[in-house]
Amino acid sequence: HTTHTYTQRRMSNLLTWCRVGLGVFFTFAVALTVAGYQAILPVLQDEGVYRTLCDEGEETCTAQTLRLDLMFTLSMSLLNAAGLVVGVVLPRVGPRICASIGAGLVFVGFLLFALSADAFQAWLPGYIIVALGAPFVAFPMFSLAGLVPPQQMGMVFSMLVGAFDGSAAIMFFFQLIFDNTGYSLRSILLVYLIFPVLLAVCTPLIFPKAPASGDADGSEEQDERAPLLRGDSTSVTEPPPDPVKEDPAWVSSTGTARDMILSRPFLLLTVWASCFVTTKYFFMTNLDSQLSWVSHGDEHFVDVGTKFFSIFLPCSAIFTPVSSWLLCNLKAYISVLIMGGMAMLCGVTSVIHNESLQYFTMVAIVFNRFFFFAAAPTLLRQMYGERGTEVGYGVVLFFAACANTSNYVWSWLSTSVLHNWIPMNIALSAACLVSSLVFATHVRKWQG
Repeated sequence: HTTHTYTQRRMSNLLTWCRVGLGVFFTFAVALTVAGYQAILPVLQDEGVYRTLCDEGEETCTAQTLRLDLMFTLSMSLLNAAGLVVGVVLPRVGPRICASIGAGLVFVGFLLFALSADAFQAWLPGYIIVALGAPFVAFPMFSLAGLVPPQQMGMVFSMLVGAFDGSAAIMFFFQLIFDNTGYSLRSILLVYLIFPVLLAVCTPLIFPKAPASGDADGSEEQDERAPLLRGDSTSVTEPPPDPVKEDPAWVSSTGTARDMILSRPFLLLTVWASCFVTTKYFFMTNLDSQLSWVSHGDEHFVDVGTKFFSIFLPCSAIFTPVSSWLLCNLKAYISVLIMGGMAMLCGVTSVIHNESLQYFTMVAIVFNRFFFFAAAPTLLRQMYGERGTEVGYGVVLFFAACANTSNYVWSWLSTSVLHNWIPMNIALSAACLVSSLVFATHVRKWQG
């Protein structure tokens, strides 16, 4: 009997990691492809996308570039806003249907893009539809963290975030195929459509179907979903340890989504995330201008530095082992303090006139950004259970994206008013550090 139970457990663990592996693969293959815009831009120009905006005889022009930039900006803005929609849809339809919706959107979007021509200019709506599909694919994958023991959740989140970031490299692969073969972008995209189709077909393998709950409000189903995903046919008699549930006045897996969003810990986490995202993307958006300022106008350094960053950013998955170890072995408040301290450090080093130090800054920012996107859903899962990643994460990202729009103002102040990058870098980094200290203090109270 003992041997049979052990074998069953081993098979269940193997099945669990196979599902996680499939989730990571499809997150990489389908989720955030639109973020690889810089890699696909030369291909779009060579293929004549929006070339009708140029004068006769021009291969490329400012109007064409601006239209393509608008396509990317609108897509990324709507992608962030869609996270709020997914947070509402996912708990109601479940991860299977939600991921299938995302796969359908990616399929339709790329199909429109592939079939577009001067007489049928559907590049903009096609790209936007692909972007809208990204959170519908990515967010259900976070439920896979419920398959593993709590001490391994951080590793699963790190793997998924690494795959999500790395998904931008898909466009780089498109560029390589386009440059080194005779295939057109239309042919490449039409072949690529097999991946969203495979995702829709494989959703039953990734997300086992939980039986219907007899509870009208769905709370019973939510409580049962994690053990069912682990492959158990009976109810769990000993729930996994969850240290942050020690203080139910602060954190709870019950109550409505509105109760969660208006709770003090959720508001603190949202402020922290908003400060963090704004600080990181202020540096990323103004990278070339800051490198030029630091290097006193050295164009070669600016060109090499921006290329290094654009290549290194999609490779952030290399930090998965480090991020996983930190999340699995350190208390949550220590992770928050590490991120706040690194944000402050990067804010200081980014304005020091030393070219070698700027490479350290870029590597540190890529790591800190990756660590944040792995830690945020982990914290939400610990604070609010599965509802935290289903509903809360989309809400947090939405408000963080709204806060990030203020970067236009900070950039304008730095370039047109202050003519100096030091004040805003230090101010934003300090805000990130202070919010991290406040949030970490409260996290420590929950965990003891």
